[in-house]
Amino acid sequence: MPVHHRILIMALLLVVGVTGTFALADSVRLGPDAKPVTLTPQEITARSAAVRASERSIRAALGAPVPALPQAPRFSPLGEPRLGPLVVFRVLPASPARKAPSKPARPRVKKKTTKPTPATPPPAPTPTTTTPPPTPPVKRPKCEVHDDGLVECQAPEGR
Repeated sequence: MPVHHRILIMALLLVVGVTGTFALADSVRLGPDAKPVTLTPQEITARSAAVRASERSIRAALGAPVPALPQAPRFSPLGEPRLGPLVVFRVLPASPARKAPSKPARPRVKKKTTKPTPATPPPAPTPTTTTPPPTPPVKRPKCEVHDDGLVECQAPEGR
């Protein structure tokens, strides 16, 4: 347990002890001055009659049958929701994310390469014409906006 927690607990115990001591001193100080309660026989019989009356009402309530519950309200059944099929499209990144290597990679050592001398120019790149393959057209969903603001989309065919 950290030291500051111990100090806080000791301070709280000190406050509780001091408060309890003052409460005990007040109780002891008030004790000798307390006067005995004196009741007349009429007050005693009146209180006893009130206790007996409340006991009778409790016994009567326990013996009475339990009242019936009220009827549950009846509602018409709810109709089917007007929500059409929900289509969610997710766009994936162009290249998959790389995973972190399980082992640390070895440092790469650069090999020295010889530079061509100025007398011999580097070989010119050969011109090659390569065209990328044609991409298929993107099929987009058909969406309609209804009067109540609901947007309904249908998935494109061929997916």
